[in-house]
Amino acid sequence: MGIHSLRRGIAALLMAAMAILAGGHGQAAFSAAEDPDRIYSLGSGPAELLLFTDYFCPPCQKIEPYLDIALPELHQAGVRITFVDMPIYDKTQLYARYFLYAAKAAGSFEEVMQIRRVLFDIAKAKTVKTGPD
Repeated sequence: MGIHSLRRGIAALLMAAMAILAGGHGQAAFSAAEDPDRIYSLGSGPAELLLFTDYFCPPCQKIEPYLDIALPELHQAGVRITFVDMPIYDKTQLYARYFLYAAKAAGSFEEVMQIRRVLFDIAKAKTVKTGPD
């Protein structure tokens, strides 16, 4: 992946963040320090990327293919990647629990990325509507 692709991916990520903030869909934002159970990090480098997403957010869904390319390269470069699931839509907390449970059981960065892809695909299809009882 070239620098231009990375720049496009980062630009798309920033545009998605602005769309979320401007859209008014969200509930009150939270600080990761206030609720560390909503975050998952990989890597231990000196640089950290905080990735705020929502599985149901259309701009987030659009940038996910770019992140599938950029995040593995950043991870290999030693960047610590922290995933923060933002509770913008009703079902996000359910999907965030699925992600955290599966990510903590995953054995590799590639498996964590696969988990994200599956959850984004399911959210896009809107096939999971309730959690376990």
